[in-house]
Amino acid sequence: MQQLEMGMSYKILGINVGHDSGATLIDSVGRLSCINEERLSRKKMHLGFPHLAIDEVLAIQGVSISELSEIAIEGRTMTPQFDVGFDEKTSDWKKDFVNQLGLDKLLLGSELGLKLVRLGLTGKTAKVHADIKNQFSDRGFKGKFTFVDHHECHAASAYFSQPHDEGLAITIDASGEGYCAKVYRCKNNRMEELHRIPCYHSPAYYYAYVTQLAGFKPLRHEGKITGLAAFGDPNRCLPVFEKYISFDAKSLLFRNSGGYHHKAMANLSRDLNGASKEDIAAAVQTHTENITRAFVDAAIQKFNGGQATRVFLAGGLFANVKLNQRISASPLVKSLYVFPNMGDGGLNFGAAVAGGFASGNLTKRIEFSHLYLGRPFSDQEIEEKLKAQGVSFRYSHNVAADVAQLLHNKKVVARFVGPMEYGPRALGARSIIYSPADKSVNTWLNQRLNRTEFMPFAPYVRDVDAHEYFRVVGETLPYQFMTVTCDVSDKCKQLAPAIVHVDGTARPQIVRRDVNPSYYDILTEYEKLSGCGVLVNTSFNMHEEPIINTPDEAIETYKLGGLDVLAIGNFIVGG
Repeated sequence: MQQLEMGMSYKILGINVGHDSGATLIDSVGRLSCINEERLSRKKMHLGFPHLAIDEVLAIQGVSISELSEIAIEGRTMTPQFDVGFDEKTSDWKKDFVNQLGLDKLLLGSELGLKLVRLGLTGKTAKVHADIKNQFSDRGFKGKFTFVDHHECHAASAYFSQPHDEGLAITIDASGEGYCAKVYRCKNNRMEELHRIPCYHSPAYYYAYVTQLAGFKPLRHEGKITGLAAFGDPNRCLPVFEKYISFDAKSLLFRNSGGYHHKAMANLSRDLNGASKEDIAAAVQTHTENITRAFVDAAIQKFNGGQATRVFLAGGLFANVKLNQRISASPLVKSLYVFPNMGDGGLNFGAAVAGGFASGNLTKRIEFSHLYLGRPFSDQEIEEKLKAQGVSFRYSHNVAADVAQLLHNKKVVARFVGPMEYGPRALGARSIIYSPADKSVNTWLNQRLNRTEFMPFAPYVRDVDAHEYFRVVGETLPYQFMTVTCDVSDKCKQLAPAIVHVDGTARPQIVRRDVNPSYYDILTEYEKLSGCGVLVNTSFNMHEEPIINTPDEAIETYKLGGLDVLAIGNFIVGG
């Protein structure tokens, strides 16, 4: 292991340059900054080199490129261009080509095929790596470059961001460097790869196929399918998915017999013809839960003798909060943790911790107690922006009490406070909040924000009240980051119907006061007024736009979104 000399400060930059690119900066003192490029470029799920994100995390910590010790980049080998999912830069003719020649299963479904693909891409891989190195070397970087496997980044993000030393890290997505799933044994801050599955057999592809067939954007709108599923009958279409994608516990492999991309979608379109979107969604959701839960259980049986095991999850499939609830209910799962930025947006953090621990320069896991990892904004900066935008505002000496009163008066309040959240969920720093008593809010507020959603808005609740409203299973850490659903109590159904899905579940955020005192205190004051300890929380953004980052974006979105109040820092706009 290459370690720094005593007394030197170690700084590692982690980046991912593909789908939902971003950057993470970690130092040996424990400072951490993370941001995805989309929040700065304002292009949802930004695809490409994260120039802005790199500059942002460096600026937050006051670090220059030349001061970095190491740069860790996600991607050890190149993913085949005909297998980069549904990204807008993918050429359909490449998928058609491998479909028509019958090469898809050979090249993407076997170790031999993937070895041939990697061999064919050796030159391109070397060029891409050289180009990345040159971008940093031209800016004065003289340290070490490390390229980290895609799934290793996912697994590292899950293992190195939570408190437990020992368990299994399991990753599942559509594809990463030719694979859709891997299993790692984690112990003593080390990860050992135990198992892998080629991407041709990915269950995540089938979820993406259904997303596209339903008229939504795959790799972006899968959550709509999850929400829609509760309105359908899974049994009507379940045999179709059971025919095409299955799990074999003996070999610990998913088995795809329905083809790839266009071929698979043609088969599904034919077999599902006449079925409702709701029934199709219900079937793919149920089947995905069934085979993924079986995979997790089989991995525990094989690699830990069937003993109850701590499981650390990452990869795009685990954005599915209902699936995570199902996994958490397994008697073989001792505890469940899902990395909060579980999709490709979290690969930058994964690359940084994988590189840092491999070199021995990071030695203590970075346990996430919060995700407020962006740039902070002072009240002075906020006030200057409010004046420049020409909006009327007032200073609040008690934001929590003022906001609670506005919420009790049925006002929609956008909250902007502190650094922005890292990951896909708004967690109180860039949130829109509202009373949960009005069930119709899901219709009219989504319309104001130009959204088409089937899930109800998510709730947030104080840690001291969580068990009164939600049937929390196991440790509360996953619930602090809204990565899992749970059943709700009768009290919740009565007092907070707006956040209860038709299947009697919700995706709560459990909040501690030491993590976000402003957010916590708003709810404390609201409960005094209303008797209800739950509030609606949805992301502060317009439809198809990233969550807002800066005060300017907050003010502009407030104006566009038909919101009643903007509580920004210690200032109140509107109301």
